[in-house]
Amino acid sequence: MRPTWKPKVAVKWGCFLLFLSLVALLVAAVLALPHVNQKLTEYVESEAFRQELNKQTSKGLHFEGEYQAIRRTGPLTAKTQGFTARNGVKAFKTMSTGEVDAKFDPWGIFLRRWELEYIHIPSGKAEIQTYEPKPEHKPPKPWYAIFLPERVHLNKVVCDSADVTWQLRGRRAGFFQTQLLITPYGRDFEYHANGGVMKTGMVPDLVLRQLHLLITKELLTLYGLELAPSAKSSGRIRVSGWAGIKNDKRLSAELNFSEIPLDPWVPKGWARLIKGRASGDVVWKGEDMRMESSSGWGELRVDEGRVAGARILEDAASLIGKPIDELNLSRFSLGFEWKYPRIHLKQIDVEAEGVFRLQGAATINNKRLNGELQLGVTPEYLAWLPKAERVFTRQRDGYVWTTVQLAGTMNDPQEDLSPRIAELLKKSPAAALGLLIRGLGEWFENSIAE
Repeated sequence: MRPTWKPKVAVKWGCFLLFLSLVALLVAAVLALPHVNQKLTEYVESEAFRQELNKQTSKGLHFEGEYQAIRRTGPLTAKTQGFTARNGVKAFKTMSTGEVDAKFDPWGIFLRRWELEYIHIPSGKAEIQTYEPKPEHKPPKPWYAIFLPERVHLNKVVCDSADVTWQLRGRRAGFFQTQLLITPYGRDFEYHANGGVMKTGMVPDLVLRQLHLLITKELLTLYGLELAPSAKSSGRIRVSGWAGIKNDKRLSAELNFSEIPLDPWVPKGWARLIKGRASGDVVWKGEDMRMESSSGWGELRVDEGRVAGARILEDAASLIGKPIDELNLSRFSLGFEWKYPRIHLKQIDVEAEGVFRLQGAATINNKRLNGELQLGVTPEYLAWLPKAERVFTRQRDGYVWTTVQLAGTMNDPQEDLSPRIAELLKKSPAAALGLLIRGLGEWFENSIAE
């Protein structure tokens, strides 16, 4: 019978030899590591690697991109002094950055992609554009392509101060000095931004509170955009919606605004005359981005409305012989809906309590004006008008009321109230003479003051 201890000894020697082999391989790897590390550094910092990275980035983002010299800063990290791109044919038209840091994830190779764990950009600029999708010609790949990474994958891109701009009616618009975070969504990208300023050249500059946007090949989805008139303002403008990018160009957006000061939004000549805080909602729909294909509806409210220093108040004061320094609007609200080129203003309700109230609706169609308003005035403000009851025929809620018909165009609006009042004054020369004398007296006083 053979001894049973010999196989056990052989197994022990086998394990010992395997252990020695592994130790030898480990020692060899450690000894070779400086040489491999040096060769890797030389490759990453080489012109060949920079050109290949230029090529892959340009292909992925569809523009002509170029990195500055690349420097390896750690086992898996590298830095370049900047990146520039031009002649973009899709979402990005141009791009430029300052210094860029990146970290490579080698495990991405097993998923057939060059994977970057993060890219950090202290400051950068990008110009975006709309474009018409076109079929792309893709040359056939070589047989060995199945063993190579097929694309670049970005896990996270952070820009501390980004200017993202676009052209809006011939003006440069965009978000300036905002903090931007870009993360992947499948093979598309999701964008988060906060801080900075939105400029359009058409409305006052607005502070960017936050932005959440997803852009895919088919659809742009705006989950939320929040803006404010200033850093300390309690007012807010919130927007959400979506827009088709490829064949379906339809869009839909909802806007809600609250506590927005009026004076920065009205024409400069009116800013010192009109005060108040606006709130409301707007829903916008369209077959594309053009105003001509749009429709929608909404409502507007103004709180703490005030009109002061306007010429119309001076004229009214001269007419009635009673000073009107300002009008405080106790209510101002209206609804509206449009389908280009028709705009319908409805549920108009404007009141300066104790002075007047205006209610009704009006339509603007191809700049033609049509509408009917109910105007109520308190009796004390009609004391100057002889036989006012012939025009203001109804009493309700402390006002006497008349119906006013609107016509004409936006450039030349017309109403039928002035002719009726003129007719009453024509039949009462004494009242007309009193108005004339009062007007001459004010003119004389103003002339002396000058």
